Amino acid sequence: MNGYTFLFTTLYGYEYEVGFAEDYMLSDDGLVFQFFITTDECNHSPRDGNVYLTVVAILEEFFKRKELSVVYICDQHDGRQSVRQRLFRIWFSNYSGNNLYELVSKTMTVDDADYTVNLLARKDSPVLLDRKEALEALYIRLVDK
Repeated sequence: MNGYTFLFTTLYGYEYEVGFAEDYMLSDDGLVFQFFITTDECNHSPRDGNVYLTVVAILEEFFKRKELSVVYICDQHDGRQSVRQRLFRIWFSNYSGNNLYELVSKTMTVDDADYTVNLLARKDSPVLLDRKEALEALYIRLVDK
């Protein structure tokens, strides 16, 4: 599995792409994927609760394989990464099945820019501890630069 993407259109006609791309930041075993949500729209789309429901359905399908992990880093292109991080946290806390998953976040500074790296994995994943240790090691390596 190299990754995959899903395209959908909101009730207001905005097109979104949600997907997963192999990521080797925390492991080279091919089981860690960077998760992304993008839209080509320049304007901020009106709130549409179906976006949340669609993203949750996609993540639930992805996590049917319990050994998979997701890394989510909020896009900084428009300076709204903190808004994206807050929304991601709200979505996770409002998700009725959040007790099945572990979310670990670390904020790191790279080239004078702050990035929050979110690791999301099932609590019953056989590699959860390895992923958390890899995230901590990455954090220490970048902080000690």
